[in-house]
This record gives sequence, C-alpha cells and structure tokens, in this order.
Amino acid sequence: MDWIAQVVEQGRLTIASAQVWVIILWAIVATGAFTAFGTWVTRRIGLLSPGAPPTECLGVGLPAGVMIVIPWWAAIRSGGQSSFTPVAVAFLVVMVLAIARPGRPSAAPSPGSGNMSPTKNGTIGSPAKAVGPAAVWLLAAAFLAIVALVYGSTMAVRSTSGAQPVDFLDTAYYSVLGRDLGSSGVEDPFGPAGLELIGVAPQAWYHWGELWLAAVPITALGTSPIDARYFFALPILLLAAAAATGTLVRRWTGSHGAPAYLFGFVACVFLSPIPLLAGPYFAAYASGLLFGISSYGLAAVAAISTLDIARRLTGTRP
Repeated sequence: MDWIAQVVEQGRLTIASAQVWVIILWAIVATGAFTAFGTWVTRRIGLLSPGAPPTECLGVGLPAGVMIVIPWWAAIRSGGQSSFTPVAVAFLVVMVLAIARPGRPSAAPSPGSGNMSPTKNGTIGSPAKAVGPAAVWLLAAAFLAIVALVYGSTMAVRSTSGAQPVDFLDTAYYSVLGRDLGSSGVEDPFGPAGLELIGVAPQAWYHWGELWLAAVPITALGTSPIDARYFFALPILLLAAAAATGTLVRRWTGSHGAPAYLFGFVACVFLSPIPLLAGPYFAAYASGLLFGISSYGLAAVAAISTLDIARRLTGTRP
C-alpha cells in the first residue's frame, strides 16, 4: 500500500504549491481564449450552428481553437521552419476565404446541436433545458484543476529536499523538449517531429503539438518544463478531447440531453482499450485518455474532431 501513501503525500505537496495554482489559473484563462476563438471560427466556416448549446461550443470551439493556434504559434516561433507551417498556412487560407465569402455561412442544426428536443416521431419539438454558459465554464475550470492535481499526485510529482524524483524518464524528456522549443523554436530532428525528411532520421509525429502548447507558458511566464506540460498543456488537451467526444456521441445518437454528452466525455477519459494480443510492448499503454493523453496529445484531439467534421462534410451515417 506504499503507493497510496505516496500519492496522498504528492497530492498534499501539489495542493500546497502556489506555483501549481498559478499555472492552473493560466490554463483556465487559455482554455477560455481557445474556446472563444474556436467558436467564432467554426461558426464562421459553418461547422457550428449559431444556436449550439455551451457544451457543444466547448466540444467544437476548444478543439478548433487549439488546433488552429498551435500551428500558428509554431510557424511564427520557428520562423516558418516548423513541420506545422503548411497546416498553419492552410488554416489561414480557409479562414480568409470564409471571411471574404458574401454572407455568413451557418451550420445546419445537427442532431443534438441545438436546444430543441425531439418528439416521439423524431421531429424537433419544444425547447430542452440546457446547461448555461457560466455552469459549463465553471465545470471546465474544475475539470482542469482536478486533472492537474491528479497529474501532480502521480506523473508530475513535486520536488522534496531539493530533488524531484521522476520514475519514468519520458516525463522529464518530453517536458524538456517543450522548454527547448520555447527557447530555440527548433524541432530537433532527433526527437519527435511532424515530418519524415530525406536524409534525416525517422521522426515520430505525434508529440510536437503538446510540446508547442507547453512552450507557451514556459516562454511567457518562465514556468518549469514539467509544470508547463502536466498542469497546462495536457489538461487543456484532455478537456478538448473529452468535450469533442461528448459532442460526437450527442450528435451521432441524435440525443438532445446531457446523458449522451456525459457518456462520451467520461468514456473518453476513463475507457481503456483491451489489447487483443498479450505481450506486445505497447499493450502496457492501453489506458483511458486521462493518462493516455500524455502519449497522444494533440493527435487525439485532431482524430476525434476529424470524425465529426468528416461526417458533417460527407453527410454519411455515423
């Protein structure tokens, strides 16, 4: 039972750290900014209906805001050398075309996207009760704080007696890469990156998104690398992925209530895949996104959001 005592002790140290609460506050502010910007963009290009409830604005706007701003920040900070630069340019072109288009495109109400409830024959009926924007914002802030405290009690343990014990070296490795991005703007070809270039060692693409996000508080606030990754970047990405999953389930099932959204949200955070083969190395990584987000980061947000975007653009059945 030593691990329980260790988690409790690390939780106590995390809660008592003023630095942790400062970075959590910045994560809450950044989440609001990402959501506001992403909501405006998705409404402008027709992926979010004007009457969408706040929970859906969070599930569409936050992922969109993160996926747009991170490539822009990477392209600017790297002087155009980032592997995200083509994506950043593509997002900019799409936004310019959408703004320049005459009229204001609006998304057709998708199942579960408005505040109308279905009648027994499947048609839209009377208005349904929806969670207000203030309540959604408070719940999102509480989620970010709780997740950060969980990480501080488990993966990003606090320093004691002048030392910070790290059992898993990747915790320090990927945190320091975020610091290096903030100071140099260079995606090291010998670490994870976005492209495989001729004459360059093979690169893993799936980590650079959260590294660029973690570089923001490191650059702006001087936050320590581990704190920036586990109390700022990963909680924001986990919230974006979970809210996107809740929205996906709600739209695909045609539900207009909170249970479908909450089911998708909770499943994304906690549901673990079951390895079909026993023994492969990565079988040990089968976990819900509460901890799996440290392996997939922005890639998880992009994959979940793309499922809904693809369905809306093609009109296919879920």
